[in-house]
Amino acid sequence: MVSCEHAGREIPEAFSDVFTVPEPILDSHRGIDFGSLDYGKALGSALGVEPIVQPVTRLLVDTNRSADHPERLSEFSRAMPVDRQREAIELFWKPHRDRVLAAAEAPIAEGRPVLHFAAHSFTPVFHGVVRDVDVGLLFDPARPRERAFAERLQHALQSRRPDLRTRWNEPYLGTSDCIALVLRERYPDDLYAGIELEISQAFAQDHSDAGRAFWTTLQADFTAAVLTSLGRESEA
Repeated sequence: MVSCEHAGREIPEAFSDVFTVPEPILDSHRGIDFGSLDYGKALGSALGVEPIVQPVTRLLVDTNRSADHPERLSEFSRAMPVDRQREAIELFWKPHRDRVLAAAEAPIAEGRPVLHFAAHSFTPVFHGVVRDVDVGLLFDPARPRERAFAERLQHALQSRRPDLRTRWNEPYLGTSDCIALVLRERYPDDLYAGIELEISQAFAQDHSDAGRAFWTTLQADFTAAVLTSLGRESEA
């Protein structure tokens, strides 16, 4: 299964009267994970699954944050009336999470293990510091299947793209709050493995001819590396 929690920067029309975000912030890494939808769709197509996508900006409600996480609502959504905050949670946060949980529950109920890829991206410069990573593979080191798959994927990706700095649990910890954490708490390691994929937004945001060609090739190589890690053939 593939999910994209920060795929878009949409502001629903029903909230346009109470939810206001400065355009530069909405059009930044805070408003959207640039490129995550591109490679999430490519990965889903290669795996034969439909990605579970959230197109509404994370600044309204962050579907990758738990109910008690202080950043589930941004400073902009917390400025809305409380009833509208609850409405945003019910309309966007809960349905996305329910879809992801249901997608895992159905095969697991039949005894079939699930491998979950959560497609995300990160800003290459954060608070003025350049991040020393191009691709991050986030997982829980205490879960053997997640660790084993991350090892295979890192090896497959480095074999195809030795020019990329592929790191484990960077630029975030794999055990940080995310939707995979909920599923890990529900299911044992032999039934569920969650890998949060993080790719630098520098690649998707280079709109030069060379940059677009590089991004297209990178998505193909990344998808091929995932298939190799799964023991599947790839045409890429």
